[in-house]
Amino acid sequence: GGISKTVRDIDGVSTAVQGAAEEQEGTLRELSRSLQEASTGVSAVARSVTEISTRSRDIEQAASVVSELVNGTNARVSELRADLLVSLRQSSASNRGLVEHRRPVLIPGEVRSRELRIAGNVLDLSGSGLRFRADSADIGLVEGEAATVETRLFGTLTGTIVAIGKTSIHVQFHDLDASSQSRIASCLRQVDAEHRPFIDAATAAAKKIERAFEQAIERREVTHEQMFDSRYRPIVGTDPVQFETAFTALCDRVLPSIQEPVLKLDPRIVLSVAVDTNCYLPTHHMQLFQPQRPGDAAWNAANSRNRRFFKDRAGLTAARTTREFLMQTCDRNMGGGKVVTLREVDVPIVVVGRHWGAFRLAFKA
Repeated sequence: GGISKTVRDIDGVSTAVQGAAEEQEGTLRELSRSLQEASTGVSAVARSVTEISTRSRDIEQAASVVSELVNGTNARVSELRADLLVSLRQSSASNRGLVEHRRPVLIPGEVRSRELRIAGNVLDLSGSGLRFRADSADIGLVEGEAATVETRLFGTLTGTIVAIGKTSIHVQFHDLDASSQSRIASCLRQVDAEHRPFIDAATAAAKKIERAFEQAIERREVTHEQMFDSRYRPIVGTDPVQFETAFTALCDRVLPSIQEPVLKLDPRIVLSVAVDTNCYLPTHHMQLFQPQRPGDAAWNAANSRNRRFFKDRAGLTAARTTREFLMQTCDRNMGGGKVVTLREVDVPIVVVGRHWGAFRLAFKA
């Protein structure tokens, strides 16, 4: 009887366990369904994330293209603006360009306009105006405003801001007293006297280049049309891109024997090259006339500077000048973040009565 009772108790327990097991199985099935639904949801989210990531990459690529286009457009607009300004200054229609002959100087001073006081240096000076380089790029001035320039050498000079660059301020003088005019004239005479050896050297080199080019035309090594060829052909595989034109080979033959001796005249001279009116530099110094290294754009940019265009403000001004000679101040990037202020003498090169370009001689200020 005891065994029978125990078996009945066990049967009841087994039934309860079976019921619990069935409930647990139902719970597990529900959990499985929930996990499957969650997995489906996660897969959907993953697909959405993948799609969003793909779209983000597409948007990023498109934004990069737009950014490159905008930057390229800005650079081209800046280049066109600089080209136009230089062309206007060289034009016979520009009265100021005809009478104004700025000389390179380096005079500490300060420009004042309204409540602003901007420290820097006078870089170019003439009897009618100056170019001032601010120490900071945050100028905050406005073209057309009245301004005063204060230096120890000249005292206070009054004028109007006629142009503003990134760090440059161009001031045109007005109402200068006789004392200020006299001090400016004295400074300009001193600059001319100090730079006369460089002016003479650049003038002599330009004349030699003119004769060499004209003799090459006479010997039919190159035609007159080829001497002024402006169809610059990119050289495949170069980085930065180099270019060739009809007169490049002739320049390689005749320019080194003229440019190299000038470079050795004075240890301060750092540039002695000829460029055409489009700022194309066919033949550089021998140490900067190295064959390019494939895949090494940084080395090429520093050591293979021939057959390239240099269309900065100084380069454009030099290439387009038609004065007997032009002097200017410019900055040259020496690499590694080092910038050196240079003074430059530019003399036009005229071949068979036509303006071909200029000889550029730059030296340390």
